[in-house]
Amino acid sequence: VPQVTGAHEQNALRFMDQMMAVLPEIEIEIQRPSDSAAFATRQAARDFEAIAYVITAAPDIFLEWHSQYHTDGSRNYGSFTDPDADDLIERGLVALTPEERMSIAEEFQTRFTTDWFANLIFCATPETYVVQGNIGGFDYNAGPWGGAGYRMATEAGRFYNV
Repeated sequence: VPQVTGAHEQNALRFMDQMMAVLPEIEIEIQRPSDSAAFATRQAARDFEAIAYVITAAPDIFLEWHSQYHTDGSRNYGSFTDPDADDLIERGLVALTPEERMSIAEEFQTRFTTDWFANLIFCATPETYVVQGNIGGFDYNAGPWGGAGYRMATEAGRFYNV
């Protein structure tokens, strides 16, 4: 189910073509939602086997992981659940020192890639920005990640003149 924009459908079609080249017997059907409301309804209901979409990232790694991978996460559309993951995320949210946060984050990332395999990301859309030399803060609060349009409209107020 691709989100209702050209890039998401193109990525879904590209993935389908690549998988069929490697596994000719595989059966893949792309179901195109009629509009954004139909897409969001299926996404929230977790009515898919694979999904192509984009969402902006939270400004803190533990907030991001909570939304995406905590059992109660608001964007945990893959329904991933693991008590150890929940514990690490919850401990990271209240950790006070950078060293403690780093230690917890490293453990989470290691377990994510060696034990849990919570989801597979097949495409990360690269973005390029040209920012005037005397503008500071862009890399800290907008950056080249997330859904196109979100950060420019909502985060530009945090830039500053250097």
